[in-house]
Amino acid sequence: ILLNGQYGVEVGTQNHFRYTEKLNKPVIFLVNQLDNEKCDYDNILEQLKEAYGSKVVPIQYPIATGPGFNALIDVLLMKKYSWKPEGGAPTIEDIPAEEMDKAMEMHKALVEAAAENDENLMEKFFEQDSLSEDEMREGIRKGLIARGMFPVFCVCGGKDMGVRRLMEMAPDSNGPESLYFFKTSVEPHIGEVSYFKVMSGKVHEGDDLLNADRGSKERIAQIYVVAGGNRVKVEELQAGDIGAAVKLKDVKTGNTLNGKDCDYKFNFIKYPNSKYTRAIKPVNEADVEKMMSILNRMREEDPTWVIE
Repeated sequence: ILLNGQYGVEVGTQNHFRYTEKLNKPVIFLVNQLDNEKCDYDNILEQLKEAYGSKVVPIQYPIATGPGFNALIDVLLMKKYSWKPEGGAPTIEDIPAEEMDKAMEMHKALVEAAAENDENLMEKFFEQDSLSEDEMREGIRKGLIARGMFPVFCVCGGKDMGVRRLMEMAPDSNGPESLYFFKTSVEPHIGEVSYFKVMSGKVHEGDDLLNADRGSKERIAQIYVVAGGNRVKVEELQAGDIGAAVKLKDVKTGNTLNGKDCDYKFNFIKYPNSKYTRAIKPVNEADVEKMMSILNRMREEDPTWVIE
C-alpha cells in the first residue's frame, strides 16, 4: 500500500487496507516522496501504528527527509544506503555511530516481530536474543502470509532511491514458472494482445506452458514490456514483472499458465453482474442450441457477459 510522504494515511489508504482484510492478503506499506519538503516520516509511522497497531514494523527509516533526502538505514541488513543526486544503484556502508542506537532499537523490534510468527524462531530468540538474517527473512515471510506483521519500506520513486531494495523483498524468481493473465485487448494488424503478471519464476521466449484453467498447451512465442501503446520486445521476465504476449492460441482473461510440475491457479478478478442483458426469442430448439453455443463462446472470451 503506497503512501504519499506529504500526506501520510489518507482515505484511500484505509479503503485499500479494507480490501486486503476482505481478501486476506499480505500488506507492505511503502512511504514515497521522502524528498518532499512536507514529508514527516516519524509522524507517518505513528499514524500507521495508531491505525493498524503494533503489527506495523519499519524495515527502513530515512536519515532525513525533504529536498536533501539521499540516505536511509535498513534495520534488517543493518546497513546504510545512500545515493548520488541522480539515484540508481546505492552505496552500501556501515551505519554511522550517531544512528546506531536508533537502528539497534528498531532492529530488535523487527527481530521480535519476525520471531512471533514461528514457534521455533521464538525459541531461538529467547535463547540467543537474536536471529540470523535468513531466520529473520523466514519470520517476515510467514508474518506477511499470516498478516501478523505489516513491514514499512521507504523510497523516493522520482529519483530511483530505495526502489531496488524494495523489489529484492517481493518476488520469487527461483520458484516454478507461473503467469496470470489479467487483460486481453485486440489491436489492428496484431490481433489479440494478452497481458500477464509473472507470479513466480521466470518466463522466456519459446517456453511451453500448460493452461491450468483450460487444460491446453501454450507456447510463448514473443514477450513484451508495455508502456501505453509502446511495446518493447524482451527475452525474459521475472516474478513481479508485468508483460504482454501476442497470438496465443487458447488463453483468456483470468487464465493461469504454468511450467512443468507446477499446479498454481489464480482467481483474482471477480467480475460484477452486467447491467444489461439481451432478450432472445429463438424460433425452435435448433435455434436455441445454436444461439447458446454462440453466447457461450462469447462469454469465454469476455467473462462479464451474463446469459439469461
